[in-house]
Parts: sequence; structure tokens; C-alpha cells
Amino acid sequence: MTALRVNHVSVHAADLDASEAFYAGLFGLARLPAPDFGFPVRWFQVGDTQLHLFNRAVDAPPRHHFAFTVDDLAEVYRKAQAMGALNRPEVRRLPDGCAQTRSPRPSAAAAEQRSRSNARPASVPAAGSSNAPTPG
Repeated sequence: MTALRVNHVSVHAADLDASEAFYAGLFGLARLPAPDFGFPVRWFQVGDTQLHLFNRAVDAPPRHHFAFTVDDLAEVYRKAQAMGALNRPEVRRLPDGCAQTRSPRPSAAAAEQRSRSNARPASVPAAGSSNAPTPG
């Protein structure tokens, strides 16, 4: 037996409406029908995988996050910047060559964004760059 892929990721969201607006606005995710579990949930399609948000009377563990590979990191960066949703202003280069940014979700885990390739868009600042905006 071999696992073939990740089917879904399920994360806590204290405010489902704000979380849905965040994912729809930043990543263009569309909501899917979800079954009734007896507590609030929202499901979204992300490529071949699904993102499941749930609301329960518990706190999400600190530092939990997941990452989306996006087709246009510069566009996601601009949208996140306009939404005030960047954890840090720079884009980091990862060991595999991909570029990475992070956005705090409205509640709980952060959403990380990664480029599909090792090309960092010129329109976003690199880590350690003197051109990087100063966090305020």
C-alpha cells in the first residue's frame, strides 16, 4: 500500500466568514458543498486537493501552517500586501530553489505561498534586500 496524494487538509478557523473571504480573495478558492458534521465547516478546492476549515471551541496549535504552490507569486504577493496579509515583507529562497512568502490567516494557521519554480519575481523583494519594505 502506498499513499498517492494528500486528499485534504483540515484546519481550525475561529471565523469562517473571514477565513473564506481571505482564501477567496488571495487565492481565488471556490467553496465546495460540505456535509453536516454538527459543527460549522467550509470546504474549498485547491487543485487536486481540498482545504477543509472547521470551527470548534478549541484553539489552534501555535505555528501550524500549510503551503500553496501558486502560478504567479508576484500577484499573490501584491494581493497579500494590499490586504495587509504578509508576515514579513521579503521573499525567501528555499533549499529547493522555490520562493516563499507567508500570510497570517484571519484565525489560526498561516498560509504560506511558494513559487512553482526557482524564479523569484523581480517585483517582490528578496530576503535581506535593502529594497524590502520596513515592517511597521
